[in-house]
Amino acid sequence: MLQSLQGDPVVTRYRSGGYIAQYPFAVVVRTGAGDTSGRLDAMDVLGALWAVVEAGSRPDAPDGSDIVSLAIRTTPARISADEDGTEDYQATFALTYRKRG
Repeated sequence: MLQSLQGDPVVTRYRSGGYIAQYPFAVVVRTGAGDTSGRLDAMDVLGALWAVVEAGSRPDAPDGSDIVSLAIRTTPARISADEDGTEDYQATFALTYRKRG
């Protein structure tokens, strides 16, 4: 699951009408109840995503925008465990982009 995080997106505004902004988001992976292999798979998925970001991979920018950076804000970790045994694992990221004015 991709989850948008709160925060003021605009970092810098330019007189031309353009700006630099950040889109903070989290990637959350849920595992099944009592599933040890699922826990390992969740950490593997988040770790692989982390490795891709660290290697410099970037998404395509929409027209009128440029990707400035994509950074990892927190390492993969368990964030919740429910009574039914399901667990959620999360890593957070920040996508910084420039909107041309």
